Amino acid sequence: MVRGLTTYIYETPGFLKSHQLRGTRIVIDGKGLMHILFFDFGVDFRHGGDYREFREVCTKFFRALLHCGVEPYVLFDGADDLQDVKFETLVERAQRKIDNSVKISGGQVGRSRLRPAFTTDVFIKAVCDLDIPLIVCDFEADEQVVALANNWKCPVLGEDSDFFVFDIKGGYIPIEHLRWREIDVNNVGERPPAISCKIYRAQDFCRHFRMTQEMFPLLATLLGNDYIDGKAFDDLYHSKIKREVNIPGRPGVRVPRIVTWVSQQRSADALYRKMETSLMSSGTAIHQMKKSIEIYGAKLATSKFHGYLENGGALPEIPGWSLPQWCAEFYRRGLLPPTFMNIKYQRKNFLTAFVEDTSKPSCNQTSKWIRQVIYGILLQRAGGSLEGEPSSAADVQSVDEIDREGTQVRCRPIATVTSLPTFGSLPDLERVTRLDKEERKSLILEVLEVDPGRLQEIPDELKLPVATTIYWRKKADPPVSDHLVRVLLLGTTLCHFGNDLDMDDVSTNLEDAPRVLNLTAVQAFAQWHSCMDYTSQLNTLVHTPYPTPDATKLYHGTLLHRIYATTRLQQDVNPDWVKTDVLRGSPAAVALFRQLCRVVQNP
Repeated sequence: MVRGLTTYIYETPGFLKSHQLRGTRIVIDGKGLMHILFFDFGVDFRHGGDYREFREVCTKFFRALLHCGVEPYVLFDGADDLQDVKFETLVERAQRKIDNSVKISGGQVGRSRLRPAFTTDVFIKAVCDLDIPLIVCDFEADEQVVALANNWKCPVLGEDSDFFVFDIKGGYIPIEHLRWREIDVNNVGERPPAISCKIYRAQDFCRHFRMTQEMFPLLATLLGNDYIDGKAFDDLYHSKIKREVNIPGRPGVRVPRIVTWVSQQRSADALYRKMETSLMSSGTAIHQMKKSIEIYGAKLATSKFHGYLENGGALPEIPGWSLPQWCAEFYRRGLLPPTFMNIKYQRKNFLTAFVEDTSKPSCNQTSKWIRQVIYGILLQRAGGSLEGEPSSAADVQSVDEIDREGTQVRCRPIATVTSLPTFGSLPDLERVTRLDKEERKSLILEVLEVDPGRLQEIPDELKLPVATTIYWRKKADPPVSDHLVRVLLLGTTLCHFGNDLDMDDVSTNLEDAPRVLNLTAVQAFAQWHSCMDYTSQLNTLVHTPYPTPDATKLYHGTLLHRIYATTRLQQDVNPDWVKTDVLRGSPAAVALFRQLCRVVQNP
């Protein structure tokens, strides 16, 4: 993200031009689109996520594109760069998420936002259910997005100022300038309608400033981005740029001054030398500058995914990563989280951030044991030793977890687990697929400390969530009350029967979702969320012996908090009220709720 460039382009007339989008391919930055669709539609995030509503937004968006003859191709960011060039930026983002959690849980939301844990899963499932191509890249997606769009000479759709820097032949459409909500997908005419939007082309920017495209990587570096802080060039800004560019001082004047000054330079080489000199031989800053220029100056002739998407065939391999074929394919399809690659090749894991009670230990502590097993499988080598260590090593290998401690981001080494008492030595990624389904189920249930017989009568799609809920109830710290357990199970029942029960009608019998969050409920549900998140990851890692949990049929944050607010004074969930007012006398729903309570709450 180039600092200040989006605002500058939006506020300068002539750079964004009216455009009618129809009958074309379009390459989409998946992460940027997901972010916009979640927050611009007001999907609740304070209570842990209303995934049902988010899925509906995603589906409506892509149906609007398809209705207009637009063929979307979604590319997602992959793992963090192996060279750690953005590590400081990632730590800053982790701290910002913690700060946002403090504000949200304290009722002072303002501009603070935090995407719930299963947002990406819901988005990817919505895309795949519509048979829209989606690929996860090796690392950041920007380079491949631009290359693929240029292969097809089609536009890019995204939400990242980086796309203002790249030379995209078909233009760049910022998502917030795409008026897709005006499209009526039920209106069928002889010709597909068009979506009104604004489009940007780098050549218009260059023409306006009489600047060559090769100056853009240096401009993006001077302004500052995820690779280098623009403050590194403060000396150059104050000694030269500010003096040589006569623009009156006002808020935000730094960006236009830098843009104007760059346009006045004779060549990219001359500008590079001035920038390098200004850093006064700081090895770190010069390295960051070179990396930034390299990233923004990269020009791929062909996207590595062009042949696959154009002609079919196998998905491209991930160079330098020794992954079994099934694992690489799961990764490309968005089924394995990119964090697995950070764990495997960097021994680092940025844990999911939640809205929680920051006066208590991180909710991720409850799911720590599950992650330790994940680490053991990811790092296990054929023959039983961990990658990076001889089999006879006495020291236990660890993964650095970046998580919350109080209100600050902290890095803690967490030991891997290499075997379980009953299952024995954990499998490596190759051996996983040689285990039969029952063995893989046994591995998961041993991790969760749940007897298989306990789940016998539970529907298959709920077996993993129920086992996770049993684990959460035993491990939660602070402990959760039976009341909170029943609230969660009632919410699960409602979500499971969401298509048969009118959720809006049910809500009329509940209190409004509280403006001031009850931190006891917030922390309990955040702990469950963390356990469910990592159990789902473990299930995928051992080749999905259980059906992949569908978050839209498991969790609805505002609904849960409304149930809790309605029943808090009684400190219980009245069975007659549940049967009559909440589950509307649905025999199947009532039977499932009773069954869930019996299985989860019995010792």
